[in-house]
Amino acid sequence: MRLVSSLLAFQLAGAAVCAAQSSSPAVPVTGVEIPVGILHAIALDVDQRRDVLYCYFGDRFLTPAVRVRVDSVTTVPTVDKCNGVGLAFIMRSKDPLLLSQLLRGVIDGNPRFGVVSVYYATEDIDRFGDTVHVARPLSMLRGVATTLTSNSSR
Repeated sequence: MRLVSSLLAFQLAGAAVCAAQSSSPAVPVTGVEIPVGILHAIALDVDQRRDVLYCYFGDRFLTPAVRVRVDSVTTVPTVDKCNGVGLAFIMRSKDPLLLSQLLRGVIDGNPRFGVVSVYYATEDIDRFGDTVHVARPLSMLRGVATTLTSNSSR
């Protein structure tokens, strides 16, 4: 099972708000897929107030919609040490404007990343009748023309 993380997607030229995410399989959905196990491990770091940089590894798909599928994560001491598809970090602010500005600065300054995420809270989700504690991310994808903040499970 994977969760599509909260997503703040953008195109370098500008952004528009997408109010709803279609659940239809015929409509491609832009997003970031992160395994629940990774979100649980990051939640432990958030709850223990660790300040960690994560390097995402996985695949970036451009068609039919821009999508990043994260298959593994490692911690790195600095941004320069990340040679994966994206970068993530923890910030305990829930101010959406501040978080989006931080993400924009990181992705603009690091053109090699297809996605940048900030983990700002934790939550409990239901997964097949079990409660799983996970980190809540806000992510920015390179090359996307819409802004979207939606959670859905696959």
